Amino acid sequence: MWRIIVITVLGWAAASQAEIVRVATWNMEWFPGKNPTSSLSDRVIHMSEAKEALLDLDPDILCVQEIRDWQSFEELASILPRLQPLVVSRFRQMGNNGPITIQQTGVAAKQAGSMAWSEAFKPEGSRPPRGFSFAAVPFGRSILLIYSIHLKSNRGGLEENFGKREEAARQIISHVKDMERAYSSSSSVVTVIAGDFNTDPTDPRFASERTAEILEGEFQWAWKGIPLADRITLPASGRYPDASFDGFFVRGGEILSCEPANASGGGDHLPVMLTLKIP
Repeated sequence: MWRIIVITVLGWAAASQAEIVRVATWNMEWFPGKNPTSSLSDRVIHMSEAKEALLDLDPDILCVQEIRDWQSFEELASILPRLQPLVVSRFRQMGNNGPITIQQTGVAAKQAGSMAWSEAFKPEGSRPPRGFSFAAVPFGRSILLIYSIHLKSNRGGLEENFGKREEAARQIISHVKDMERAYSSSSSVVTVIAGDFNTDPTDPRFASERTAEILEGEFQWAWKGIPLADRITLPASGRYPDASFDGFFVRGGEILSCEPANASGGGDHLPVMLTLKIP
C-alpha cells in the first residue's frame, strides 16, 4: 500500500513540473508602417493596431519578423506586463555588406533569457539572405531554445528561391545541434523554430522544394495533418491564393495546439499561436 502511495505522489510531482508555454510568431509587415516608405502617421496607426492585437494574444514568448528595430519592438512589447525584448537582429542588405535593413527578426519573453543573439546566414551554397534571432529561456527544469526566422520570399520567381530556403534550413539545423549539445548536459532541452518560412510542403507550387523536408527530418511540423482551411496565415490577395507560410517546427516538447489568430490590422500575415508543454 505504501509503495503505491509513494509512486502515485512521485508521479504527480513529476507531472506538476511540466510547464505550459504559449508562443506567438508574427510577420508584422514592415513594422511599424506596413511599407518601407511609411509616414509617421502610418507608423503610429500600425503601432496602435498591433498593440491592441498583442493584448488579445498575450503570449509568454513572442517571435516577430519584419520589424524595423529594437526601439519599435520594445514599444510594442510594453503593452504587456513583463514582456521584454531579448534580441533584435541587425541584418544587412547586399550579401550582408550593405546598410542595415528595416526588416529584422526578434524574440521577446515574459521572463529573462539565459542567452540571446542574432546571426546572419553564412554566404554558402545559394547564399540565403537574413539569418535568425535566437534566445535560450529557462522554464522550470528545462531550457527552451527559440528561433525567429524569416526565410527568402518568393519574389523573383518561385523555384529560384527554393535553394536559398533549403540552405537556410540546413544552417539552422546545424546551429540547433550545437546549442542542444551545449545545453543538454545541465537541462532538458526543447527547441522551437518559429517564423515565416515562405513555403508550404502541401502546396503544389512548392512540390519540388525540400525546405520543409529538411526541417521535418529533425523536427515536428506543428501544422502536420491540419487542413489548409484551418491554418491560413496569409489570406488571399489579388492573384495570390491563401497560403500557410508561418508556423513552427518543434523538438522535445509536446504540441498541444497550433492555430492562426484573428489579429486584423496588425499586418498582412496573421499571427500564429503555439501552445506547448515543456517537461
